[in-house]
Amino acid sequence: MLGRKLVSNTVFAVVDQLISKIGTTLAFIVLVRLLPQSDIASVGVATSYLVLIAYLDVGLIRILLRDYTKIHNLESGRDTHFSAYLVFWLIQMGVICSVAAALQFFVLQRLHVPGLSLLYWALTIDFMALVLQDWIKTIFFADLQQSLVTVLSFVLTVARLCALGLLLLWPSLDTYIWILIGAAAVSAVYWISIFLAKFRFRFQMQKRVWRIIGDGLSSYGIWDHFNRMVIDTLFSIDVAILSLVGQTANIASYSIALRLTSLLMLVPRQLSASMQVALSKYADVPMRMKVINSYLKVNLVLSVAQWLFILIAGRRLVVLLFGDNIDIEQVLHFVNLISFAVLVFGLGCPLIGIINNMGNLRRAFTQVFLPTFLIGIAGYFYAGSTWGAGGIAYAHVGAYVLMVALLALFAVRNSRFRIQWQLVTPEEADFLRRLVKR
Repeated sequence: MLGRKLVSNTVFAVVDQLISKIGTTLAFIVLVRLLPQSDIASVGVATSYLVLIAYLDVGLIRILLRDYTKIHNLESGRDTHFSAYLVFWLIQMGVICSVAAALQFFVLQRLHVPGLSLLYWALTIDFMALVLQDWIKTIFFADLQQSLVTVLSFVLTVARLCALGLLLLWPSLDTYIWILIGAAAVSAVYWISIFLAKFRFRFQMQKRVWRIIGDGLSSYGIWDHFNRMVIDTLFSIDVAILSLVGQTANIASYSIALRLTSLLMLVPRQLSASMQVALSKYADVPMRMKVINSYLKVNLVLSVAQWLFILIAGRRLVVLLFGDNIDIEQVLHFVNLISFAVLVFGLGCPLIGIINNMGNLRRAFTQVFLPTFLIGIAGYFYAGSTWGAGGIAYAHVGAYVLMVALLALFAVRNSRFRIQWQLVTPEEADFLRRLVKR
């Protein structure tokens, strides 16, 4: 059973994520069209290694998807929780800078990839700004104020794309690096100002802050982080593995396919987050079951629809976005394989939302995500070293099939929900009629 405000909040969140993804995809298109293939390969390698930094983004703020309803009515309690999450974010940023420096010295310098070191620093700074942006966006989303964030995000995305116009004057990797650094600084100031103005946040440094951090990490944050990083790693570490095993011939084509198919993960992941917020608002089991089944059906329809779109319009989309100076057949082959893997993953996304709100995240990590990670990475190395980029794309499919199978088994055993096989329930039909009338 989906309420109007939840639907509106979810739709705006999907649009916001779509704007962000389109923005990054358009930026990558500009790079593909203006920079040589050697620079594109450098961007692909640096982006792939960025996942090692992303491991440090625990995202404790995401606990609000489950708990915001409990704290938002108490201003003092709300500000104390916000302060705790902000302190944790600041600690993380310090650790990220230290790890990035160590990674530069011990790993990246030895790859001898032109421009990689400075590019990696720029991507790290940009990543830190994006983490801050997502920190603030999560609060707005949990507070059901996503519509405002979406408008503001659109303005910032347009500004970032306009800044890429500098590449027309100075088409080099160095220009792109300084654009990233400047955009990160502007973005940080932009979102902090909006957050302070809207929530009138007052920082509170109390002993309770440390208890909130500790409780949040042990009950939710650290395990949610591990589970998300398994997903992100399986999707983005391919290029790094290909570089490590010496299969670098098709890295540029594979990187293009990853950029395009990453858009397909947007809808199912956002629906999973929205379902967490919806479940947090209902305590009775029957209503929770209605919410779960409604989201399962919506997710199924949308996931299959976007996969069919890629199958039908994939070639035209690749040519439209990236031009005809690339190996279109090779890119399309990778797109078709990875898009099917993402379809499989998308079907399991609601199960992740169910587990996050109704299951034990630590057990989910040990029984679902850790086995998938170990088997998936082993498969990536074997397939990548044996068959190159094509082999690793097939390994992608296998990893996500395994993950979704384990997710389904875990959710059924630990969350006590039942699938309602009715195509459209009376409540859903009534909601759809009211939605259409609007």
